[in-house]
Amino acid sequence: AVAPAARADAGAGARDGHGAPIGIARAAAIGALGGLAFLTKLTGCLVVVAVVAALVVDGVRRRALREALVRAAVVAGVALAVGGWFYARSLALHGYLYPHALPAHSAMLDLPPGERGVGDYLRFPLATFANPRVDAPELLHSVWGGTYATLWFDGQRHFVPRSHPNVARAGLAITLLALLPTAAFAVGATRAARRALRAAGTADAPMLALVALTLAGYVLFTWRNPWYVTVKGSYLLGLALPFAAWSSEVLVDWLRGPRWRTAAVGGALVALAAACALAFTWGTPLWTMTFGVDLPGLRTVPVGG
Repeated sequence: AVAPAARADAGAGARDGHGAPIGIARAAAIGALGGLAFLTKLTGCLVVVAVVAALVVDGVRRRALREALVRAAVVAGVALAVGGWFYARSLALHGYLYPHALPAHSAMLDLPPGERGVGDYLRFPLATFANPRVDAPELLHSVWGGTYATLWFDGQRHFVPRSHPNVARAGLAITLLALLPTAAFAVGATRAARRALRAAGTADAPMLALVALTLAGYVLFTWRNPWYVTVKGSYLLGLALPFAAWSSEVLVDWLRGPRWRTAAVGGALVALAAACALAFTWGTPLWTMTFGVDLPGLRTVPVGG
């Protein structure tokens, strides 16, 4: 909940609403929000790093690096004070920043594929749409295919039946329809990069840094942990704000075009929303869920039990 707030504040860029560099108080506030994101989840530190990077780049472009470094230090210092204590405590008590080597983690070691190559980051097979589940043979060596399947559908099969013909049909419909907002995000990110290159202190700068850092971290993580269970769209949740901002900007432009395009884009978005609601609503008519069979990780608890 607090991570989007931190990014929204950082979205003002390295400057305030009047085009002036942000003050110390604003930098401290951003650091506090970033620290809460950091405290909530370790990857929240990327929020802080993205803001600091945007401040430094803006300072270089304005030829006021010393001033920018002071504000960057305030952001980082407050963030560490608010969110870093938990990880320092964990390191002191347990010898690690973040829990690892747990039984659940050791169980992954025997899962496929067991190794990663460069090709795993270049393949995007049709099974991404036809059979969107990360343990499908065609997707075991496709990081981005598996990621797409878990971004837009339940590619890990946590909340839908493991085997049901309607699951594959729903997955096909949702992943194909989701190409529209995904393409809009790509176009929007390109526009944002151009704006950031043309002018300093834009709201796009910290979001671009956040996207780059998140994707780089995800590539490194999946490379060092080469099992299909580590391919999860949820690890990219930090991109929610850039995705919302840039994709909506482009979709609005597309909706303002000729009537046929407005109808096509609007219809596809409505169909996507309806398909997601139908597939992921408990008690959906598409299939019946059975505890212990379709959802082995869940169990019923009697009222008062």
